[in-house]
Amino acid sequence: AKDISEGLARAACAGEIDGEISDLRTMISKDCKLNIITPDDPKGLKVIRHTASHVMAEAVKRLFPDAKVAIGPAIEDGFYYDFDHAPFSREDLDSIEKEMKKIIKELLDTSLYLLIVLVLTYLVITFVGQRTQVSGSSMEPTLSHEDNLIVDKITYRFSDPQRYDIIVFPFQYEEDTYYIKRIIGMPGETVRIDGDGNIYINDEVLEESYGKEVMQSPGRAYEEITLAEDEYFVLGDNRNHSSDSREPSVGNIRRQNIIGRAWIRIWPLGKFGVLKHQ
Repeated sequence: AKDISEGLARAACAGEIDGEISDLRTMISKDCKLNIITPDDPKGLKVIRHTASHVMAEAVKRLFPDAKVAIGPAIEDGFYYDFDHAPFSREDLDSIEKEMKKIIKELLDTSLYLLIVLVLTYLVITFVGQRTQVSGSSMEPTLSHEDNLIVDKITYRFSDPQRYDIIVFPFQYEEDTYYIKRIIGMPGETVRIDGDGNIYINDEVLEESYGKEVMQSPGRAYEEITLAEDEYFVLGDNRNHSSDSREPSVGNIRRQNIIGRAWIRIWPLGKFGVLKHQ
């Protein structure tokens, strides 16, 4: 509604999705025929009356716990509810009206709170960090299958990735699939892996101990690879069970495709803590 006009967004009280009335919280996950309903529409007025009747019933139950709710709620020219209770006095009706206003205020306060939470969550997920789950054993023993992590998305906005950082990036040939690997080669360097599993950076052996075991296949790195000024060479710690920069399908990882660095393991609780990269 907001894309059409601010006024329509403010006036909207419900939506009609493929002919069925739905409240404004309903998520639309597929193509559909959508009609935005406002109080000027008879359907909108019915929605308001229906909601008001439930608010009234809740107010009565709060003030008169012994009252039993019977039938209701919306009718052609208003709304009602039948209660199994002694007749309400004028003072009772005034109290019910005040309680209805109180309930509506509570609902608005709750909605505002939820909106703030949703906005903050969106900002955190978009700019600061997001939760991800490890699938597979390619980063054993550092990370295990089904470990839950928070990915730091803000650090690389102010500094460059470093060697041995554990990073997350999208797999280019499968939508919504992300890889988590460790940076081994830096921009501008040459990378080569010999038949004994030794890694050479600029023709010098890289002394590192992150690999779970001796690497059996150098893959495309059997021949020297020269990294561009925005490219990184990555490996999984479980070198013999990892799809990484040794394979053409993964290749060198461009700086712009790095989503962030693995930051905190939040599950399982026994392994909770900040991950050490260096």
